[in-house]
Amino acid sequence: MTEAEKLDYGHMCAEEDIFRINERIEKNIALSDKYTAMYMKVLDWVPPSSEHVELKKFMINQLEESKDFDCNNDYNYRELEEAKKASAMDYYNKMLDTINWDISYHSEQAQKETERTNGRNQWVQDLYASLNISL
Repeated sequence: MTEAEKLDYGHMCAEEDIFRINERIEKNIALSDKYTAMYMKVLDWVPPSSEHVELKKFMINQLEESKDFDCNNDYNYRELEEAKKASAMDYYNKMLDTINWDISYHSEQAQKETERTNGRNQWVQDLYASLNISL
């Protein structure tokens, strides 16, 4: 690859990354709006009896905790900031590192699977031999 191609690829990766992060942020904001709408309905709900008061408290607590967990964008905003600071060459090198790791990992896994398969085949051959069955 030429230097210009590397930079073009890095720019493309950066744009995709930033787009993906923004999508997650928007998705969390939309989900937060849904939690807020339900929260408001629960606040307005009048329990029909004293036995239902605890249910209302439980619903409020669950909505608050779920919203805090499901809709927190702190991580996404940090990721977005890092993505915007990274250069095209940073993205290119990151992708190259990922590709090299993938090749190494999957080559190792293929070798392990070949060894497992050979062992299983030997086990079957030994079984057949013990039963005087030829393959």
